[in-house]
This record gives sequence, structure tokens and C-alpha cells, in this order.
Amino acid sequence: SGSDTASSASPTSSSAPEDYQQIPGTRVSLRPTAGLQLDPSLPGLARPGSLTSVVVVDQQQSTGQSPDQVLAEIEASFRDQERASTDGLQLSEPRRTEIAGFPAVVVSGTQDRAGVVFLKVLAALAPPDSFVTITGTAEQAGPISADQLIGLISGARWSDQRAPIDLGITVTPSAGYQEVPSGGSLQLSVGGQTGPDVPVFLASPSRGFGNAVPPQARRQFAERRFVQLPGNPAPGAATDITIAGLPAVEIVGESADEIVYAAMVFTADGYVLLSGLQPKSQPDQLEAFRQMAQSLTITR
Repeated sequence: SGSDTASSASPTSSSAPEDYQQIPGTRVSLRPTAGLQLDPSLPGLARPGSLTSVVVVDQQQSTGQSPDQVLAEIEASFRDQERASTDGLQLSEPRRTEIAGFPAVVVSGTQDRAGVVFLKVLAALAPPDSFVTITGTAEQAGPISADQLIGLISGARWSDQRAPIDLGITVTPSAGYQEVPSGGSLQLSVGGQTGPDVPVFLASPSRGFGNAVPPQARRQFAERRFVQLPGNPAPGAATDITIAGLPAVEIVGESADEIVYAAMVFTADGYVLLSGLQPKSQPDQLEAFRQMAQSLTITR
């Protein structure tokens, strides 16, 4: 439930009003409220000293899919109660709307994290050339209600240029790989293309994690994160390795359609997840994935 209010701004608006903040690495601007502040590490908004946040991901859209096809897939995933319950989610019926001048689908509900229940709002936008998700999480006893969270997300604005972002990491592309625009992660694909048949490599720093993973918990932590990758792949053996002079755990497994590579690099305040997805219809990419993983440089 919640307001159906949507932005009336033009999709090609080049700047946001003064009280809006453009989210680093994206073309989305949001208006902070109830103590929320810009947090480039998410990227999005966060309320200091709390677990309340609004995270924005702005990625290049898969080729060959219309905005309606993209939203239909997302809407179906929102209705998948079995999948939602695995993540502790209880969601209302998704609804179609318009956000920042683009077709969108929004769903709200709650999420149980280890016995603590949070308010949750999930929104997906489908501009012609990209796919945008906005995820709002709020503490139940906090100053932001579900309706306020929906209003904040529904009031998003769109800019014609991405805001700069410093992820604090770099990766050297393997032969044939090019960077693909992406908000909160570094994404590389064969030929810079997107789509279900294109091998892709991602480097994603942990967002707002803030804690080192104890050495004795690293393998279990990496294995648990591996099965959450797209396609819910089954993990193979976990191997301890070193990347960028830091401890890491490497896992190779597979889902129904892909060979999946992952290396989790453990830092002083979290981790960097390096993952490669190779469709089974494509040539072996494991060597390319390993080369890119080993090229990781942490710049801050």
C-alpha cells in the first residue's frame, strides 16, 4: 500500500532541484528526508547511526528487451512468494506506476533479518537504455514510515548525465572485455555488450558493511554469498587464495545456464566480491575471470 504519486519531471531533465541529491554513479536524484544523507558507498541515501537506507543501481539494459518486457520479468519476481520468503520478505501485490517519467513497478512490505523486521520498498524503472532499481529499507521504530519511503522513491528525478563515482577499486579488463556503465559496481563484459548470452565480470565493494569478517568465518561467508548470485548457483570447492595482497576465497560453480566464478576479497572493513558469469553456450571464460580478479587494485 502507499501513495501512487509519481514524478512529473521530464525524463531528460539535465539537473535536479536544489533540495535533490544526484546519486553517485547514476542518473537518479532523490530528495533526502527524515535525516537521510547522501552516502556514495551505497550508492544512495542513508541515515547515520541506523540501518535505514535507499540504494540505487543504474545499469545498462540487456539488449533486445523492451521496457515492458523488463518490468514484466521484475513484476513476476516480486510475485514469487517462495523466493521472497527465502530472503525474509513479505511483499504486497506489485503495482505499475511511473517514476522519473519512466514506466515502473513498485512493491512494499517487510523483511525479517535475523529476527529484526524492517520496512521494505522495492522499485524498478525501465528507461529505454538502462535498468534502474531503487531499494528502500527502514527500521520499523525509525522516523520514516512506509508511505514516506514510497513517496521518496516515487519522487525520484532523472538527469541526462551520470554523476561521478569512486568505487575505490580498479580492474584491468581481459582481452575482449570492455566496461559497461553500472551504478554501484564495476562491470565488464565481452565487447561491452549486455544480454543473456554475454559473459560478464563484476567487481562489487561491500556497501555499508563496516566490519572485518573473522578468518574462521571467511569460507562459510563466501559460500553463503555465492549461492545468492544470479541463478542461485551450486558452489564447488572453496579455495583460499590471495588477491591484491589480501586474503580471498575463490569458488567456481554453476547454475542451470551458467558457469559461475567468484572470489571474495576480505578487507579491513568488509569485502570486495569479484564474480564472473559465463553462459554455458559461450567459450570458457574462467582464465579471463581469474586474470581480472588478480588485477584488482584497491585505491582507498
